[in-house]
Amino acid sequence: MFVSLVVLGMLFANVQIALAVAGYRAAQDDFAHDPSSGVAAYAAVFQRFSPYHGREKLNCAYMIINALLAGRPFSDPAAAAALALRLADEAEAEHPEDVAPHMVLNDLYNSLALYGDPRAPEQAERFLERAEAEGKRALALSPRRQEAMIYLGRTYILRGQPQRAVELNRQMVADCPEFPLAHWLLGLSLVENKQLEEGRAEIRKALELGYRFQNTREKETIRSLFGEREFSELTRGK
Repeated sequence: MFVSLVVLGMLFANVQIALAVAGYRAAQDDFAHDPSSGVAAYAAVFQRFSPYHGREKLNCAYMIINALLAGRPFSDPAAAAALALRLADEAEAEHPEDVAPHMVLNDLYNSLALYGDPRAPEQAERFLERAEAEGKRALALSPRRQEAMIYLGRTYILRGQPQRAVELNRQMVADCPEFPLAHWLLGLSLVENKQLEEGRAEIRKALELGYRFQNTREKETIRSLFGEREFSELTRGK
């Protein structure tokens, strides 16, 4: 009898997990068409049993913040932002020693600081304080994690502390000297810190190692920094 109950329990759990996984996919599809519908679908699937809820709460939080930044419609944008943070906090609470939720929260708070009302700068500063705390926690758990360095370095730039970003990015370059993005971020942080020549040298190195501009804004920023002639030489054949 006991064995039968165990088997039935395992079968029930497996069915719940399968339904949850299908629900995640359906929620993502709904989100692509209408963010509010996607959030509602995620809320429903989180009522089921699944060991993957932590991961999917982070995914849902990211999707909400990215949708807000892209200007996609929500019935209540402020409530959506609060929900994203709550989901990320829940994922963090479920796995406090996992570096991923701390990195996600660092990135989300950075984004919220940019998304927030420019008439309320104190709100952005509170978000950045939380971002820094989460970034430091991520690095404490994984001191050489590149993503953690990247997100925390961004926080320092947003807080107007480029020297701290320079220190962090120098460490990333020392750890991964052939990583183009490390040189790119170090270069940008040096420029932000008014160390123009060293910054330009790091940006050159990033391009030599194969860094590709992510958008037109990046390209035009570097064109302005180097001037047309040197920019053309740097990007010839790229």
